[in-house]
Amino acid sequence: MNTKDFLRLGVPLGQAMRLATDFVARFILGGGDKSRLHEEVAAIVTNPSVFLADDLRKEFAKALLTAPPPPRAEPA
Repeated sequence: MNTKDFLRLGVPLGQAMRLATDFVARFILGGGDKSRLHEEVAAIVTNPSVFLADDLRKEFAKALLTAPPPPRAEPA
């Protein structure tokens, strides 16, 4: 996965993006199925609080919870 893939899934730039790439590397090195990467990242982005107890996913999930909100598409 690359930055564009992460952005399409809703991963914000910054710390969350860095930890997303770290998660992917650890997932693959740990024997995870590469074909499930998209589903794994999408699940974490959708509901990060569910993954706070998971050793492999918790740092990425924490970064998503503390990330600033995305900029508005329209001015206020």
